[in-house]
Amino acid sequence: MNHQLVDSRGPIPGMTPAQALTTIQIMADHSQKWHDESSSRNIESGSNSKGISAIVNKLENLGRDIKKLKENVHAIRVGCQICGGVHLNKDCPLNEEVKSIEEAKYGKFE
Repeated sequence: MNHQLVDSRGPIPGMTPAQALTTIQIMADHSQKWHDESSSRNIESGSNSKGISAIVNKLENLGRDIKKLKENVHAIRVGCQICGGVHLNKDCPLNEEVKSIEEAKYGKFE
């Protein structure tokens, strides 16, 4: 049996979910061609679709995790300009305190 290499044109985690899905589908198609009929199993398309859907969900979750990680790295590099902490200005706990004080001030004069 002669196996050919499948080029995914880069690491799958670096792809968008749509690109990864297309790449995985192409790889799956090639994989099915590698096996001769006597050794291949009969796979229902429903279970195959569920598997691909699960992979896409995992890739989307991975994308969200990477985005959060990038935000955390940025927060550590930049830091909070309000209190000097290792978080972004928008996540500063002092924002809530300032907001509640301002609401109290404006509430007294209305």
